[in-house]
Amino acid sequence: MFKKIARDLLILFCAVTLWASTSRTIMEYTSQKRSTDKWWGFYDYLNGNLVGLSHLDIVKKFNSHPALGVNEHHTLDSAYNTVLYLHGDSYSAYIQDVNFKCISGFQNINRYSGGNYTLDRTKRNILIIEIAEMQVRDYFGSLRMIKDVYEADKRKEITGLPHLPVSTDARYLSFFPDINTGLFFNKNINQNLECNLFNYNFMMPMFGSKAALNYYFFHRASGDVVISNDWKFLLQKESTIKYRIPITSDEMTELIENLNKIGNHYKQYGFSEIYLSIIPCTATIAQPEEYNNFIPLIQNDPRLALKIIDIYSVMKNSPEEYLCHGDTHWNINGKQKWVEMINEILAKNQTQLKNH
Repeated sequence: MFKKIARDLLILFCAVTLWASTSRTIMEYTSQKRSTDKWWGFYDYLNGNLVGLSHLDIVKKFNSHPALGVNEHHTLDSAYNTVLYLHGDSYSAYIQDVNFKCISGFQNINRYSGGNYTLDRTKRNILIIEIAEMQVRDYFGSLRMIKDVYEADKRKEITGLPHLPVSTDARYLSFFPDINTGLFFNKNINQNLECNLFNYNFMMPMFGSKAALNYYFFHRASGDVVISNDWKFLLQKESTIKYRIPITSDEMTELIENLNKIGNHYKQYGFSEIYLSIIPCTATIAQPEEYNNFIPLIQNDPRLALKIIDIYSVMKNSPEEYLCHGDTHWNINGKQKWVEMINEILAKNQTQLKNH
């Protein structure tokens, strides 16, 4: 009898946990409630996301604090005829209008939340596409950006534009009608289950002890994290695999064609200049001897019509100046340098406008 009750309770617990881990609403709610330093709160990655994933907080040389804001402070001025639009990801988060010079307006459109813009065609509109290296092959393997980022009052018209490709998505043969699988399956189910089952403050000493044992005795990190060859950086395991994979000529051609189509699309919408800026992953900079040269191949391809903001060439000469030791992102110096490069472009454009 007791075994049957225990079995039924276990089944019920598993079903409820699976349901909660699949529900976005429930996960958002529990995340808010568990955002605390109490024993039932979840472990926060305060020392860097890779330190958190590997539980190597005890190794102080890896403790990192990714850049939030930057030290550039300027004033928007309606006398300038330039409006800057930034389509970026977590690398360019927290950047604000006051960080840029020689502009009258600024809009930051985050890739993960999607977004729209309102274009003033009486202004000189500049679009910067910032993207992490790890995401380039997936994101620009299609034309999804055209659907992700659109002018606010023209959303319904976008699919009928004559210059828009017939399809922006890859199509696959299927015996079943199109079904939104997101209604039934959560792509983050593994992380959510781990959070609900194991990610509690009171359990962290156990994980930290195991991580310390692996590091000091077996000289390796845990889970999806590896240590760089020079022992100075934690690296995302996936990045150390992807950055070795050669890019074929066919894939490069497809990427360049898609980037050019995206550039043409936004130019026809009213942007005067479009820049692409690929942010290298830590493995690319920390272990260049194994790198497949993906970023240089993209940036130096003569077929690419987009202008380039080349932070890769800057970072590769000074890895420790611009990289976090225990996080996938750049540090404050890297972010600051990138903003300075953009400000140089904006200042040069303003000088050219004055001369004309």
